[in-house]
Amino acid sequence: MKRSFLLSLMLALFLSLLLSTQSSVQAAPTSTQPVGGDWRLANGHFYSQTSPAGAGFAVVDDDEAKFWSEFQRLGALQTVGYPISRRFSYEGFVTQAFQKLILQWRPEAGHAWAINVFDELNKAGLDGQLFSYRQTPYHWSQSDGSQNLEAAAAIRQSWLDANPAIRARYFSVADPVTTFGLPTSQVEDMGNHYAIRTQRAVFQQWKEAVPWAAAGEVTLANGGDIAKEFAWFVGDYLTPEDPANYPVYSPPAPPGNPTINEAKWIDVDISEQRIRAYAGNQVVYTALVSTGREPNPTVIGQYRIWIKLRYDDMEGGSKEKGDYYYLEDVPYVMYFYQGYGIHGTYWHNNFGTPMSHGCVNLTIADAAWFYNWAEVGTLVNTHY
Repeated sequence: MKRSFLLSLMLALFLSLLLSTQSSVQAAPTSTQPVGGDWRLANGHFYSQTSPAGAGFAVVDDDEAKFWSEFQRLGALQTVGYPISRRFSYEGFVTQAFQKLILQWRPEAGHAWAINVFDELNKAGLDGQLFSYRQTPYHWSQSDGSQNLEAAAAIRQSWLDANPAIRARYFSVADPVTTFGLPTSQVEDMGNHYAIRTQRAVFQQWKEAVPWAAAGEVTLANGGDIAKEFAWFVGDYLTPEDPANYPVYSPPAPPGNPTINEAKWIDVDISEQRIRAYAGNQVVYTALVSTGREPNPTVIGQYRIWIKLRYDDMEGGSKEKGDYYYLEDVPYVMYFYQGYGIHGTYWHNNFGTPMSHGCVNLTIADAAWFYNWAEVGTLVNTHY
């Protein structure tokens, strides 16, 4: 990526300071306590963010269902949200509710599908309450005039054209119909925001800043939370689980790097397409990433974060070769070697697959966590 002269100068100053100090860093004692309200499991992750203190919900892969893999594939916290239930059976399928989507394991497909929760709320006669209390547009009950499913999809997706920002967010995932369903309303002016309802989600673009979003930002309404609030699903499975049943999992040290002795450091495993935050030798956070795709692989080695930028514009590629790009306001950027950085990503959702021009792409939520946790000087270890 092309970087400015100012960034190059700052890199030189940082390297000079690093070489002059030569200060040793002592390893932090191994922690047996989770950090940040969630922690890694051998086959998934445990989250306590939506539960009272001392409780939470596990998202795991097992022989019954692979919700942890599907949670990550569908966009993790940014698109799915934190878990709000244990597993339960709905219409004969294993199901788990999350803040934004309610996922149902479909063994015939080998994937989880999001339930058409807003269609179900419409069938339950709750549209009036949704409109009054959650500013959700009414379900469009008129015919769209289509003659087949393909035509219906084209017509309904054309309703998104009324709001380019919402349209971009809808199409930001690999398969928007599977993730969000088709629009079931037009874009509506709801006062302080615009909204459109789909079968599985509600998109909102805010006209003004609110505590959870900046002016102009597009968010997803918490469809799972709304369904829970309106008692669409009730049962013992809403009772949080005991975290004592889900001990913290500490994987072996990364291959070929058994001697890293840092208080905190970041490991990027390109083979796994996974990033891990370590406190000493304890994993405190992990997420899927997208590293560099040929012919622009991510650099291999040990580096240190030399600058952190809340937002940065990024440019690279070649107009002649047809791979030129210019990205404005890339969030939560941490450069660790020249123009190679760890940062949030709003232009794709294909984490777990190499996609970048060399940087380490994360979801915006995961990038924010690393940005707030790491410091200038934090070691970044990249390897296969």
